[in-house]
Amino acid sequence: MRNSSTASNRTLPASRSRGFDVRLILALSLAGSPVAATASAAVPAAMAAPILEDTQLADCAAKSKLSKSAFVANSFELKNVTLKSGEHLTVATGVTQCVCAAQNCPTVVVLAQKGGAYRTVLSGWTIESKILPDGSAVLTSHDSAAVSDRSIYRWNGSTYAVVRSERVDARSGTVKPMSLPVAFAANASSATVSGKAAQGFGDTYTLHANAGQTMSLALRSPNGKRLGGFALYRGEALVAQADAHWSGKLPASGEYSITIDGGDETLEPYALTISIR
Repeated sequence: MRNSSTASNRTLPASRSRGFDVRLILALSLAGSPVAATASAAVPAAMAAPILEDTQLADCAAKSKLSKSAFVANSFELKNVTLKSGEHLTVATGVTQCVCAAQNCPTVVVLAQKGGAYRTVLSGWTIESKILPDGSAVLTSHDSAAVSDRSIYRWNGSTYAVVRSERVDARSGTVKPMSLPVAFAANASSATVSGKAAQGFGDTYTLHANAGQTMSLALRSPNGKRLGGFALYRGEALVAQADAHWSGKLPASGEYSITIDGGDETLEPYALTISIR
């Protein structure tokens, strides 16, 4: 029910079941020449080090008994991409299974070079990565066999910033935002949100609430179809889970998220009423 596969500006943990794909790494050179496009090219130690900050890759490198530079050179194919704004990217594509994690493997790690130092400006486990000369980047990852998560980025001159994140259902072709904020009317203590949900392809709503407040959630199907229930999280911690109704005091102040799941593979309408007092 909870979606956790999302590309970001930090390396993502391989926490869910993933299949074999390819790991991509982007090295951005702001000065000097980009790395040559070859799997066997020498890799500067300063480039290899931030790539191997990822714990899974670091473990792979340690098991290989190679130096960090040699491991990266032997495990990745390098390709140059030059942005229209003039920055040079080096795209490193993993060619060994150890650098992949289940169904999501290409990881974009964009390394910005200043002098002889590199810094990570984008990363994320994916099944497909597109780094385009116009400064846009698209990372797609599997949430399940039928559902993909897609994040669109834009180069802003110093890093990649998220433009939007969305989910795609291959069964219906439906595209949804990764999450939606809950808006309460002025002086109102409750709000009703609605949409359509299928099993594994529901919706996530976010809102801020305070410790000690009582939240009540009521989920219903307008046409009487079975829904998959909802779950309430604070960060990654599960606060509550129910099929249709829940009420309780909130344990802490901060942002909460509510995920709604469908009852089967068919998109069915739902309405969720959220009350905070």
